[in-house]
Amino acid sequence: MAIAKRYSSPFHDCTGYVETVQPPLTLYTPPSFSAITWIVAVSLDSEGSGEFIKNYIHWLSLIIIYSLKRTPMNAVLFILIIIIALVIIAALAWRIASRRYTLPCPVWMKGLLDPQFSGKVSARTEKTIRYLDLRPGMDILDAGCGPGRLTIPVARKIGPDGIVTAMDLQEGMLQEVKERARAANLNNIRFIQAGIGDGKIERDRFDRVILITVLGEIPNREAALHEIFNALRPGGILLVEETIRDPHFQTRSTVNRLASASGFIEKEFAGNYFSYILTLEKPSGMLP
Repeated sequence: MAIAKRYSSPFHDCTGYVETVQPPLTLYTPPSFSAITWIVAVSLDSEGSGEFIKNYIHWLSLIIIYSLKRTPMNAVLFILIIIIALVIIAALAWRIASRRYTLPCPVWMKGLLDPQFSGKVSARTEKTIRYLDLRPGMDILDAGCGPGRLTIPVARKIGPDGIVTAMDLQEGMLQEVKERARAANLNNIRFIQAGIGDGKIERDRFDRVILITVLGEIPNREAALHEIFNALRPGGILLVEETIRDPHFQTRSTVNRLASASGFIEKEFAGNYFSYILTLEKPSGMLP
């Protein structure tokens, strides 16, 4: 940490600063490892996420200017490092902002959530559906349904006597689900445009609630899980799916801590730290 403090003072002439100060680590042997180590060392000395990002940008700027004074190959390597680092910064910024604001995945990115509709169900989706333990006639809530990756196959699975409620903040996502439902000739889907925790979900109604990489997008996760708990019938199941690829990724321990505070108990876990499915049960005999 002495390294970070030694070079943390503001600078006015970046070029002059680079020329007169030799970085504390050897930046070019090997370049990627040394640069990343230096950035991390400085960042870890920060307090708070805002300081983390500010120092990240500060030292990245310093490194690229310094590297451009060396060989072209080193410059290319460092530019690649900076591109990767900028992606990380964007993900961190999005994650930090989501603690204060509701930031769902934009509608224009729906193709990343689910490939263009073809009528086929992916192996990943089939696996998720198996853990839902669906039966004909069930009442299901797909909370934060997105383009309908789970909504459509679940609606087929529970049959015409069941119903799926597709819930999303964004009209564009719900419109996509409606188009897919029409193409699949499904009439057992209803739609709610609202956020989880907004008080729009009926109490003691659903047999299953699906929450796929959505929990981290909600500023008040406690209120959202409490509303879901009340919306489930006793013995009902909440399925949470998370992956590290999502900038709002929630760890298993975080989900369990928040869910247990609402009254859920863990039922089943599948996967690993970086990608998993977790089912949580509302104990039988409990009323909302």
